Amino acid sequence: MSEVFEHGAAKSGVKSEKKLKELIRDWGFNLLKTKRDFIEYYGDREAAIKTWDQCQNIDIPEAWRHLRNARTKGDRKLKQYCPDGYIPELDCRVELKYSEKHGTTEEKVIYDQKKIERGCYKDKKLVYIFAGKIANEQFVFDVFAYEVSNIPNVKVIFDDTPDLSILKEYLIKEYQDFIQQESDAAVP
Repeated sequence: MSEVFEHGAAKSGVKSEKKLKELIRDWGFNLLKTKRDFIEYYGDREAAIKTWDQCQNIDIPEAWRHLRNARTKGDRKLKQYCPDGYIPELDCRVELKYSEKHGTTEEKVIYDQKKIERGCYKDKKLVYIFAGKIANEQFVFDVFAYEVSNIPNVKVIFDDTPDLSILKEYLIKEYQDFIQQESDAAVP
């Protein structure tokens, strides 16, 4: 009988994503992840599913597609990544790494860095959030932020506040800038 080792990262991730969704909703935005979220937000089922597929199903990089495990076992489709969410008001994807202690989150960010460098997220803005008590104490998080700092459409936010006030301030400013750009574009 095989032994199962659980590090708690998946459980912690689901909990932190749920909290993030609630906070973002409280700030006047939406964080969509599931097909159902998109349908409820957009209303038109067909358009919502198309948008969900474009925002939440990201193909692996071209350079990795030849690797032996690049396809699913059953239907042999290319593997895809699913970000933690999409904020339609800002047309941006969100990735959240919540960290209260040292562990697997640290290693996962380097894989995410490779995905970003290989262009997985290039079609939309990506807001990558390091949150939690020790978010500002992780050297590997600093390395990640440094390595992706020159990649267009990628914003890294460190937020160790309990209510994610740094993220809130950033999202509100981004929204105000977006509205101003729309207004400027409408004026002949």
